[in-house]
Amino acid sequence: MRAADPETLKAGVWTASTGNMAQGVAWAAREMGLECTVAVPGNTPVSELE
Repeated sequence: MRAADPETLKAGVWTASTGNMAQGVAWAAREMGLECTVAVPGNTPVSELE
């Protein structure tokens, strides 16, 4: 995300994941002060959401 155009990042970032990718994107977004949305499938086990 650091290599992306800052103007583009003003809209925030998103990812679709139930695991490490979601955690990594959310962490990086928080570090950069960006909004982040994570899309998770509805049938994801609760254990993966905790």
